Amino acid sequence: MDVPPLIWGLLIFLTGMGLLFYWPTLERIFRSGREGGKVDSSFFGGADVYLSILLVAWFGYLTYQGFTAEDVEVGKADLILGALLFAVLVGAVLFTLIARQKLPAQVFGLSRLATWKSILLGATFLLAGYPAILLLSLITLRIAGGEMEPQEVVSLFLQENDPFTRIGVILMAVVVAPIAEEILFRGYIYGVMRKYAGIWPAALFSSALFAVIHVHIPTLGVLFFLALIFVLAYEATGSLLVPMTMHALFNAFQLIVMQYSLPS
Repeated sequence: MDVPPLIWGLLIFLTGMGLLFYWPTLERIFRSGREGGKVDSSFFGGADVYLSILLVAWFGYLTYQGFTAEDVEVGKADLILGALLFAVLVGAVLFTLIARQKLPAQVFGLSRLATWKSILLGATFLLAGYPAILLLSLITLRIAGGEMEPQEVVSLFLQENDPFTRIGVILMAVVVAPIAEEILFRGYIYGVMRKYAGIWPAALFSSALFAVIHVHIPTLGVLFFLALIFVLAYEATGSLLVPMTMHALFNAFQLIVMQYSLPS
């Protein structure tokens, strides 16, 4: 894939502009440490530490299985199993919080901002970070020699003619995964680790875990960066609905791009 120098220059310029947008949050965190962001991690306690360790261990096991297993195509049953697994894991997190009289909406800052404002901020934060995402994607594509296999779930979306399966992929990518993964990775694992280890160790670890759990080597760098800007948006606003919106919009846009740029 031959990208004109003008496009490279434009993306580098827009990436710099995006960094300026994120800079106030970065500066506040660097200057004040864990007190510099708006995420409140004081709700978490010992029970959350144990559950977080179990979640990390489980995700580590899934990652190991994904990287060592033979090539297996994702099918309709996998979508259902994935949704059920998300439901169980999120349910465990919510139960652990509610059992200690911690309201999830308060813990994750879901009521901190008006819904419309959270969605608008999510779109704005994603737009500011998207040039860097495109730049990383082009660099990865160049390293890969111009060819990159899509993730298995994307392949299922492109190759499947059954409308119900395609709708299932869309719902999983745009609704289920953004809600569940943001609760698990940013809201909970990051939140718990943030309290006991600080913002940056928590951000780097949870972002790396988020990247590897997708078991797709070509997009590891992009997913890691994406997770980091999700964290920064969360810290800048204190509302998990903002990275949820970013996540949903990113996945929706990726499906649209794949649909019209790759042969089905």
